[in-house]
Formats: sequence, C-alpha cells, structure tokens
Amino acid sequence: RYSGIDFLRFYGFGNETEITAPPEFYQITQRQVTAAASLTVFPPNSRISAGPFFALAETELGRGRLVDSLRPYGVEGFVEAGADARVEIDTRDRASAPRRGVHLVATGRLVPKGLDVTQPYGSVSGEATTYLSVGDPARVTLALRAGGKQVWGRYPFHAAAYVGGARTLRGYNEQRFAGDAVAYGNGEVRLFLTKVSVLLPGELGVLGLGDVGRAYLAGERSGRWHGSVGGGVWLALIERGSAVTLTVARSPERWAFYGGLGFMF
Repeated sequence: RYSGIDFLRFYGFGNETEITAPPEFYQITQRQVTAAASLTVFPPNSRISAGPFFALAETELGRGRLVDSLRPYGVEGFVEAGADARVEIDTRDRASAPRRGVHLVATGRLVPKGLDVTQPYGSVSGEATTYLSVGDPARVTLALRAGGKQVWGRYPFHAAAYVGGARTLRGYNEQRFAGDAVAYGNGEVRLFLTKVSVLLPGELGVLGLGDVGRAYLAGERSGRWHGSVGGGVWLALIERGSAVTLTVARSPERWAFYGGLGFMF
C-alpha cells in the first residue's frame, strides 16, 4: 500500500500547541509504503486478525516548515517492521447508517528494535460506538462514540497518538494535537424529516453534532479539552445506507465543512 495523504500536518507535541504561523508552516509531505499480512478468524458477530507488517516512511524536508526546525525522531526516513493485531465486535443492524447496536474495535501494534527503530515501541487503540433509535423505520437516531490511543516507548513522530480532523475531532485540522495518548468522543443526533423524490425515492434529514478530544504528553500539565459543535443535512436515495451528508463544525479555531457518502461513524 502506498499513500501520500495519511499524514498531512505536524503542529508539534502537546495538548496546548498554538497556531502562530501560516498553514503552510505546519504542512507535511510524507510518503508511506506499507506491506502487511494477517490471519483472520470470524467468531459470531466478531472478527480477530493478527500478522506482521513492514513500513517505510519518507518525509520531505528543506522547506522551512516546523518539522524542519524540530527534526523529530523518524523524520529522516524510517523503516520498521513489527506485528499488528485487531479485534472487532459488531452487533449493529447494518454496517452503513446503523440504527441500533454496538460496534467495538481494539487494535495493537508491537515494533521491536531493528532497521531504523532504535528502541522498541508499541501502541494500543480502541473505539466503542453505540446507536439508539426511536421508531421503525427510525425517525431519530442517537449515535455515540468514544475512542483513544496510547503509545509507549520511543516512537517515530508519525506514529504518535493524534487527534483532530474529520475522523476524530471535527472543527480542527487533521493531526491537530499529538502526544503519547489521545482521547475523544463524538455524538450525533440524526433526525428524519420527510420522504422526497429526486429521480429515485429517498429520505431527507438533518443532524446535530458535538465532538470533544485532547492529547496527553509526558511532562505536560494540561486540563484542557477541545470541543466543537455543528450540524448538517443528509439525503438518502432508496435506503439510508446510501446517505450523502453535508455538515459544518465550529471550534474555537475554525469553521470546517465536510461532505461525503455516509455518516462519520
């Protein structure tokens, strides 16, 4: 797998880093190549997988950005190999736009010393999501999610725990806060308004959202939680699993607009 968009920004480490320069100063140009294999088993309503991985990360330097001045561990080009594991438990009534059920995901990674890894490190992460609905078909759905990540050992900067952006903390830039650990929570209320006909029969609805999150870093004393609120509209043709969503989130740092197929979680 090759990617140049997994890691886009670096604001330094800590839960209270400030933005004092133009956006370009915090941008990252990093290319990642990953190869992995896994053995997967499928118990009822769950999936368990584990296997080795190999990864290469190259970060572009010399543009006078923050990463040039900080030169964090792993920035010079980083090759590593280790093992990943993942456990998933899923009782949702459907994978896309669920109305009821629980979804639990836990992952772990161990990377031994070797290649460019000077000291072993590892990480664990998890997310727990639940859905509660009123009516059948659902007229109101409450979706709640809590997640976090913990990293220990001497880890490369791109393997730190990050929070911020469309996947964890809307209203903030991607990878906005970094540390040894992060925690975040997301909530959405999805309300069905009316049936519509746009070439195909469908449903129109609105949603309200609220997110909160923070980073933890050894040696830093911070009690701050970062939050955002917002809302949006959704349009589903034929069935709700195909919903197109348009949302806006407001944080103390910015207005952020999102659009895509499906809900955030």
